[in-house]
Amino acid sequence: VLGVFGGLGTEQNYSEAAKWFLRSVEQGYSTAFANLGVCFEKGHGVPEDIDKARELYERGASKNEGQALNNLGLCYFKGKGIPVDRDRAFQLFMKSAATGNMNGEYHVGTCYLNGYGVQQGASRAADWFRKSADQGYETAQYNLAQLYSTGNGLRKSMDDAVKWWEKAAIQGMPDAQHNMGSYEMFTLENPGRAFLWFRKAALQGVPRSQMTVGFCYAQGNGVERDEEKAIQWLEKAAQSDDPEVQKILKQLEDQ
Repeated sequence: VLGVFGGLGTEQNYSEAAKWFLRSVEQGYSTAFANLGVCFEKGHGVPEDIDKARELYERGASKNEGQALNNLGLCYFKGKGIPVDRDRAFQLFMKSAATGNMNGEYHVGTCYLNGYGVQQGASRAADWFRKSADQGYETAQYNLAQLYSTGNGLRKSMDDAVKWWEKAAIQGMPDAQHNMGSYEMFTLENPGRAFLWFRKAALQGVPRSQMTVGFCYAQGNGVERDEEKAIQWLEKAAQSDDPEVQKILKQLEDQ
């Protein structure tokens, strides 16, 4: 069924996936509740219906299924069809994490980092991000790297930060790709490798990466100089609402 849903070895077909998820739900398979719930939440193959999605998450959660617990937690965290309740969300994330669900572990970390539904604690956040990161969740890997890079909640270590940035970047995390570009450019002084990372992030729409790629083309830094491509990338960056990017581009205009 997941192959139909994600296009693994077959053409992606949300309607077909939803049909098979429904059959699995009718047969009581616990993991199917979260999968079908996502279909209703996002309108994939079925009419969008957040109340139906939440009902399915609740049914899965009653079976202690990790992803259903996590998704139900997100409903309370974001107020999807119900009032926002961060305390309840944290409780559900903890139950999800207790099953070993990497999304639940990540969201527990997020709650500890920001004090959502629990007393703020960066070291506890780092512990939970690591659990999720060890399972390969790229957003957790990125957040763990950020904590290492700042020394927030654990010993500052750029070596460890780069290790986790790279893992997340390889999986396609755009902010991690940008950070790897910065590390290659300014620490290792390898503009060629830096440009490759910046371009990966730029292609995913990161404004600061688009701006940096534009500068690289304009200056011939890490890539052959190309004024036309420089203009194209700088124009892409200028279309964003990123205040840092807008500030830098405005300063260039005023020179």
